[in-house]
Amino acid sequence: MVECLRAERRRVRRILVASDRAPRDVLEVAASRGVEVAVVARAHLREVVGFDGHQGVAAECDPVSDVGLVGLARRRLVLVVDHVQDPHNLGAILRSAAAFGVDGIVLPRHRAARLTPAVTKVAAGGVEWLEFAQVSSIPAALRVLRAQGLWTVGLDAGGVETIFTLPVARDRLALVVGAEGRGLSPLTRHELEVVAAVPMASTVSSLNASVAVGIALAVLAERRSAS
Repeated sequence: MVECLRAERRRVRRILVASDRAPRDVLEVAASRGVEVAVVARAHLREVVGFDGHQGVAAECDPVSDVGLVGLARRRLVLVVDHVQDPHNLGAILRSAAAFGVDGIVLPRHRAARLTPAVTKVAAGGVEWLEFAQVSSIPAALRVLRAQGLWTVGLDAGGVETIFTLPVARDRLALVVGAEGRGLSPLTRHELEVVAAVPMASTVSSLNASVAVGIALAVLAERRSAS
């Protein structure tokens, strides 16, 4: 909530605060931005948000803007999310993306988690600092990104390269993470120029998608800062 107000990337019409809770930091930033604050019953807040994990505060604001794929194709580091289904996973991925300097996110329009209030809450403000493009086809999007000069790099446990030795780590690239369970789809994999793994001990066969993304982005951030 505070990050939404601070980022000022989308218009916030009103802040709703449950009558039994008034977060001081939210109220202070809202006042500094001239945003109306309304005190409402917690039951009403539940109806507006659609779930119980709202922590007593919500914002009525414009949706996140879609900058379009061509807009993201000019960036240095793009994260492509290939049909992640779990809203908590998507939220955690977006939080890591914002923390480690990702410029933009490519999301599929169908058969995947969307940018819901639950996802935004898990992302803990990360959504407000990222640019988004929704696409009908991830493989087609990768072809566009590749044509614009980005390397297409997939995360997969069977990758020949590792994220620690990735030759194109300092170049403009699109990092692709697959869905829970199935990983990268065959059509998506066909469009990748490099497949890289996060090395693990033999005691663990795989990592949660959001954990793998967090590790990969942290490594890329360190390697890119050293260039």
